[in-house]
Amino acid sequence: MTLYEPTRRLAVSRTLADGRKVAVGTLAQNRDGVYFAYDAAYLQQHGNLSPYHLRADGSVQLAARNLPHGLHGVFADCLPDGWGMLLQDRHFRQQGILPAHVTALDRLAFIGDRGMGALGFEPLWQPQAPPENRDYAALGLAAQAVFDGQTEDVLQELIRVGSSGGARPKAQIWMAPDDPRHCRTVAQPGDEAWLVKYTSRHLPPLGHEEGLCEAAYLQLAERAGLQPCAWRLLDAPAKSGAKRWLALKRFDCTAQGRYHLHSASGLLHADYRLPSLDYSDLLKMSKQLCRAPAIGRL
Repeated sequence: MTLYEPTRRLAVSRTLADGRKVAVGTLAQNRDGVYFAYDAAYLQQHGNLSPYHLRADGSVQLAARNLPHGLHGVFADCLPDGWGMLLQDRHFRQQGILPAHVTALDRLAFIGDRGMGALGFEPLWQPQAPPENRDYAALGLAAQAVFDGQTEDVLQELIRVGSSGGARPKAQIWMAPDDPRHCRTVAQPGDEAWLVKYTSRHLPPLGHEEGLCEAAYLQLAERAGLQPCAWRLLDAPAKSGAKRWLALKRFDCTAQGRYHLHSASGLLHADYRLPSLDYSDLLKMSKQLCRAPAIGRL
């Protein structure tokens, strides 16, 4: 196996909705755990990123070891779930690195600014790849082959677009409004950010019908007067076994920049793998965030 030096320190940045990039603070790791400290200049202009569990001051704050990945919730939210972790682990193994040796800061450095939400991390694990046009169907077939266990090899493009949450195969891609058939793994001016959910016959219980079922729920939400994100059904190649794949326009992206994203589990440091929250908790949290300017000004 390859010897490597784990990431010990990361600079945290935030891309604002207007596209400006600002320094947020610093993450560091030693044998005691992961520490974070805000940049004083950030707090003078912007709100606390995680108001329940981060102090809005320049102190060094240690994350509890029992948190997912040993990270403060707002940074754990930047890591992928089952699908993205599978892709990362495959990549590290291809580089001769055992996934068990990879630290949480290594994984954040691997994501850089390609994750969901507005936060980014430097230095990057590897240089940013140049923009490349891809057919979303080719990415889908590659994702399906990995998910179904038909191959151990993973396309680098698939790794770059696989940083979202969830256990199902999906890709964060960029598409030109007038050319939905093709996509890019790195945004170009005028591109729109989309999340494509691929399917497999091994997905319980709906298999290839999973995306169509979710599309039906989105239609019902629209008819009920709710405002779900924009979505579309993409034609799937016959080889995939699916009829359509669901694509969702990313709600964390603006035309120029990003919105800060924080899950309820990350905000409250609740384990999403266990039944620890109910709707009353979510309503109380939302009410408090909306009522208290000091808390809600994220």
